[in-house]
Amino acid sequence: MKKIIFILFILTGSFSFAQRIKIDSILKLIAFPKNDTTTAKYYNRLSNYYNNKASDSALFYSNKGLALSQKLHWLPGEARSLTEQYRYYYRKENHPKALSLALTALRRYEELKDTAGMIGCLIYIGDLYSGEEDYERAITYAKQAYLFARLTKNNLMTEITAHNIGSGYASLKVADSALIYLQESYVYATQDTSYLKKIGFAFAFRGLGRAQLLLKNYTLALSYFQVSLSHALNSPRDQARDLLPEIQWYLSHTFNLTGQTDSALIYAEKSLVSANETTRSVFKLKARSLLAELYMGKDNDKAVQYFKLASDLRDSLFTSKRKAEMSALTVNEAERQNEILQQKQSELKERKNNLQYAAIVIALIAFIILFLLLSRSIMVKTNFIEFFSVLGLLAVFEFINLLIHPYLAHATNDSPVLMLLVLIAIGALLIPLHHKLEKWITKIMVEKNKKIRLEAARKTIEQLEGQN
Repeated sequence: MKKIIFILFILTGSFSFAQRIKIDSILKLIAFPKNDTTTAKYYNRLSNYYNNKASDSALFYSNKGLALSQKLHWLPGEARSLTEQYRYYYRKENHPKALSLALTALRRYEELKDTAGMIGCLIYIGDLYSGEEDYERAITYAKQAYLFARLTKNNLMTEITAHNIGSGYASLKVADSALIYLQESYVYATQDTSYLKKIGFAFAFRGLGRAQLLLKNYTLALSYFQVSLSHALNSPRDQARDLLPEIQWYLSHTFNLTGQTDSALIYAEKSLVSANETTRSVFKLKARSLLAELYMGKDNDKAVQYFKLASDLRDSLFTSKRKAEMSALTVNEAERQNEILQQKQSELKERKNNLQYAAIVIALIAFIILFLLLSRSIMVKTNFIEFFSVLGLLAVFEFINLLIHPYLAHATNDSPVLMLLVLIAIGALLIPLHHKLEKWITKIMVEKNKKIRLEAARKTIEQLEGQN
């Protein structure tokens, strides 16, 4: 499980005693629950707490939180409850159920336009596909989360998503791309000032070690893995629980590649011990497979034993039913994303057309006013100029609105109040300019009308004089 799990739901380490007090207080408060959003929040906090304790109570409280949030039509609470349920089923290694929940939560966060929630769900989904060894799809979701993180200038999420992308490329053995993203993740880790800095470095150095392993720089890779292990061991146990077996596995694997089989066996055994302390069977699978390889030729009985254990575990994990369920969810989500893309393209085309129409209206009004200004024989009333100036002002305002709307919606997170205030500010700037321009054009028109009248009067006088 990636670092996101430790960051989004921090209820561990030095905070455990204080959290226990808070949880006891919440349990007392919900003894007589109210049907309000505060109670739904309490249920989700309890689910969060028990998820970190790997307790089935997590599902009980997340179900209550979900039911109450749906009853209240409260989307934020519903999204959070779905996220907590994802965490529960992820730890139970029910990946199809976890994926279904994560995708549903993602849709809720999209409705809320909650970028932080969307980033979390995208990371979760990518992590699930990584667990299914579908690294290309894992990279796709990690990149979506990465773009949102960069867009919102969230350095911590950028660190995590860059690490996940690099890890995906490392699993695909694309060394250059892996190194680029893993180095970026390390740079962001050095800027981390939170108490999670040590576990952040543990992830970062493990990533750099994987990149150097692909480049066959084994000495440097070992150094990185050892530094990673040191940071992990100095982190709270709950944070490092899912990371230790992986670091120890990579140390064992690298020692094996350099011919140091004794050290490889030591760390492979440690990796299996650490894996047994987690709920993640994939760690046990990797440790058993490596031990089977290492004991081959040294102790063939042990090698066969570990090979059989690994084979049985793989068969139980990657079943045809599980693959079919994951595939069905993947196809449905791909179709949904395609529909969203088509809708966005349609909206973009419509916006482009509207901009063109607004520009045409502005151009026509400008042409008419310019024609009237330059005409030497047409007299224009002031009311006519006022009408066209107001029409022009409305056209210009609509053009600006169409032009800046996507950026304004993103900057204000689609807040109607904030968007209205910005548009009012733009209108407040346009109105004085409109008055000045209207006054200037009216003045010119009045002067032109006077000249036309004088010219007409002069011609009339000349005609009368000629008749006399």
